[in-house]
Amino acid sequence: MYRGLTLFFGSKRNLGLSVLAVALLFLCLVAGNWQYERGVERRIENQVIRANFERPVIDLPLELRGDRSLYQGRMLRITGQFLAKEEILMRNRYFQDQYGFGVATLFQLTDGRFVWIDRGWVKAGSSATEVPKIQAVPERTLTLLVRYRDDALDAKIRGSFFATGKGQSQLARWNDEISVASEDFYFDLIGGDFEPLFPTPAPLVSDGPHLAYAIQWWFFGALVLLGRGLIAREDWRASQEQTN
Repeated sequence: MYRGLTLFFGSKRNLGLSVLAVALLFLCLVAGNWQYERGVERRIENQVIRANFERPVIDLPLELRGDRSLYQGRMLRITGQFLAKEEILMRNRYFQDQYGFGVATLFQLTDGRFVWIDRGWVKAGSSATEVPKIQAVPERTLTLLVRYRDDALDAKIRGSFFATGKGQSQLARWNDEISVASEDFYFDLIGGDFEPLFPTPAPLVSDGPHLAYAIQWWFFGALVLLGRGLIAREDWRASQEQTN
């Protein structure tokens, strides 16, 4: 046993390699567990979103209490009026392989709150300087059927390897562009008194690559242990040759 410990800690070199291996193993375990926990959280959120797609339409509450994921993707009924002058075009939207824009228009609810409504897709003009033809909104009070979207949860769905839903949101950029303070959620327009020509499709619900990333990190940790063991074995063989 003493001989085995010497192979791992008996010299500055062996001690340094062992400490480095432990540090790398710890990093791999932490990263793997973090990805696994994110995957579990994502799976739970997606189950709620899938269930929301099938739930009956309700009126938008005056106050959204508790976990916002309980509303994500749910159909709601709202009443108010479009503010046609407060409109934003979103680049890089495609419909049937055609390039275009997304159209977001500010909407004032009857209780005075401002919300953004994604009205769907519009085809780009024939040139970069040509303004696309946008469907005009009625200038009257409307009752609309919309899909609830939470910007922080959308960031997780769009996500990347390090996406956490933090940072400046899409809504923050929209509000900054026209200097308005809207609610911290928005809607996809589905129908009601005004129907979009090309509505925004429901968000893609995927569990993402988190489990695969977790397994990858754990595999790296196993490689670290294997590599340290192989180095110790070569040191043992070298010591045996010297003894003989």
